[in-house]
Amino acid sequence: MGGAFDPFPLLGGYYQSLLLYHFFDSGLFDLLAEPVTAEFAARRLGWRSHELALCLEFLRLTTGLVRSDRRKRFHLTLSEAQ
Repeated sequence: MGGAFDPFPLLGGYYQSLLLYHFFDSGLFDLLAEPVTAEFAARRLGWRSHELALCLEFLRLTTGLVRSDRRKRFHLTLSEAQ
């Protein structure tokens, strides 16, 4: 028989899609057209900054759609192509 089923790669894709949908729907991606801190974005959206930073870091590490700089400011990589 085959190896054991590993659900973790599927879960990563599931969480990516949830975050992408909600971040687009909320207007966060509009804010990330320019580099901003998670604290700034969270304040503008009425969200908690620590959790937002964790989610943005997850997308940075798993999708490449988000980058961060030395000052911990996040921005969309899609805006670099424009």
